[in-house]
Amino acid sequence: MDIRIGTSGYSYDDWRGIYYPPELPRGGMLGWYAGVTTQSDLLAERGPSFDTVEINVTYHRLPSAKSFARMTAVTPAGFLFSVKAPSGITHPGDYKKLDSDLVERYCASVFPLAEAGKLGPTLLQFPYRFKAGEETLDYLRAVAAEFDGLNPAVEFRHRSWINPEYLTIMVDLGLTFVSVDMPELRGLPPPILFTTTDTIYVRFHGRRRGTWWRGSNLERYDYEYAEEELEAWSDRIRSLTDNPNQSDEETRFEFDLDGDYTDLLKMIRRLAGPVKRAFLFFNNHPKGKAIHAARSLQQSLLA
Repeated sequence: MDIRIGTSGYSYDDWRGIYYPPELPRGGMLGWYAGVTTQSDLLAERGPSFDTVEINVTYHRLPSAKSFARMTAVTPAGFLFSVKAPSGITHPGDYKKLDSDLVERYCASVFPLAEAGKLGPTLLQFPYRFKAGEETLDYLRAVAAEFDGLNPAVEFRHRSWINPEYLTIMVDLGLTFVSVDMPELRGLPPPILFTTTDTIYVRFHGRRRGTWWRGSNLERYDYEYAEEELEAWSDRIRSLTDNPNQSDEETRFEFDLDGDYTDLLKMIRRLAGPVKRAFLFFNNHPKGKAIHAARSLQQSLLA
């Protein structure tokens, strides 16, 4: 199985002096992150490098195709970008109709990545208010149709979607279920690893309970993962690596939606064929904590 580990975003100024050399130009950050740099005087400070990154700027605005072309140029062959869908797709005023024109603009923007063979999944992160229901399910079907061929991966922020019926529909629609590591709070999805396509996608948001609803983005994601927390996820990913062809019947677990999910080793799986690849992204970016966590998981899974 192809396992990719990276961070949600890479161009954070507060990573200077922690991961990036202070004198590294902003335009050199992606090359440094990907393990490519032409600045020989900085090589002695070389930290860990990564073969994938999650691009989040597209949620707020769509970069030009030229911007993505530059990104392909400074990253090595085999590097993959996971790109977040625009907020107009996942956070519209209502979910009555998908904005097809915005989908087309998104496709035009990321085309250079696809042309270079560097386009990974398209991440669709829906908000807490996107609860399971007839209208939202129809919207999800429209998303599957519009993003067909773009490897759509769906992150739910509401627990109502963690239901065998809805997850089976995701299998049928070819939508990758995004597993999340976040605080265990009422209404939020539990930290389950559940595959609906041949792709595993996990986002690590941190577990700061007190700031999740009230804090800023910096406060919400400012979390340092403990070694044992990451090792639990390593064990779960390894179990798929060791048994890639287990059938759904062999791996189905009963679960209680009102139960206790503190045991991260509890795993619910629906395999639509063998798992072929995994994307694991750390969003606990403040003060470079995502780099440290991603490196720790690299050492655990890829050593």
